[in-house]
Formats: sequence, structure tokens, C-alpha cells
Amino acid sequence: MWIAIKQLLRPLSYLFIRDRSKIWFDFIFPGVFTLLILAGYVVIPVKPNVIAGTESIFENISQFALTMPGFFLVALSAVATFNHENMDKRLPYPTPYVYNNIKGVATKIELTRRRFLCMLLGYLTYISILFVLGLQILKSLHPALQTIANAWQCYALNIVYLLYVSVFVFHIIFITMFSIYQMAERMHRPDQD
Repeated sequence: MWIAIKQLLRPLSYLFIRDRSKIWFDFIFPGVFTLLILAGYVVIPVKPNVIAGTESIFENISQFALTMPGFFLVALSAVATFNHENMDKRLPYPTPYVYNNIKGVATKIELTRRRFLCMLLGYLTYISILFVLGLQILKSLHPALQTIANAWQCYALNIVYLLYVSVFVFHIIFITMFSIYQMAERMHRPDQD
């Protein structure tokens, strides 16, 4: 059973890649933009519709979000099967790396272009699937929660919904931008070897 759980969570190994700029795309930029969105929502006098209705933020985001897992899965398949010898060379300096447990010893593994991109795109596929599932669950629960909540609780629920959407959307957007940089620029740097 533990092996199956480990395999289900394996796409999250992307978060353990050590790279000097990755933290900005993974956490700092998404966090700053999420805080800006939440602050804007709290400050503006007329609140936009977050979850209910056809013009809600949820509805607009969910239409876009439904396409993401398929897009990332296709990109992952293309990278995994691309037949070019440079894909199996280490990334140029500074080479991202992970620590893998090999026979009980934490071993530093410098990543190849293929492995790095597969980890990145696998992670994007994984979190975009979780995001879509979460959107659908929240959308389903919303009518029931709306009927039992007073005005203040509805406001708090909208903040929670907006926080959920903002965190995931900005996280996915900035990691996607990071992957574009990796594929468009860093993959083509000359090798240091």
C-alpha cells in the first residue's frame, strides 16, 4: 500500500528540485500575486461574484482550467518521447538537482534536460487535475453552504474560494512560465562538459 501511495504522490517530487530561481516561480511570485488579489477584493467597495452564476470568477476560471491537464499531459508525452541525444545530457550550470534515496543513502542526482522537464510537466499535470477536482467540489458544495451561512460567513467563504483559486492559478501560471523559459532558453545553452 505504501508503494502505491508513494507512486501517487511522486509527481510532487518536482517541489524537491534544488535550483536557485525555482523558489521564485513556485512560491514567491504566486504568493505575492495571491495577496494582491485578496487585498484588492477586500478593499474594493463592490465585490465581484466569486462562485455563483455564469459570470463568476469560478465559472470563468473553470472553463480555462479544464483544458490544462490535457495540455500538460501532451507536453509531458512529447518531452518523454522526444528522440534527441541532448535531452539526456545534464542541464548546464547551475545544474538543478534532487536527492534520491538509493539503498538507504541520500544521493545527489544532477538532472538531465529530459528528467527535469518530465518532473516539471508531471507536476503541472498533477496539480492542474487536483485544481479542477477542487473547483468542482467547491462548486458543488457552494449552494448548500450558501443556504446555511449568514452575510459575514458568505463573505468569508468568498475569501476562501478566492484564496483557493488564486493560489492554484498563480502557482500554475508561474510554473508554466518557468517551464517556457526552461524549454525556450535553458535547454539550448551550450553544455559545460
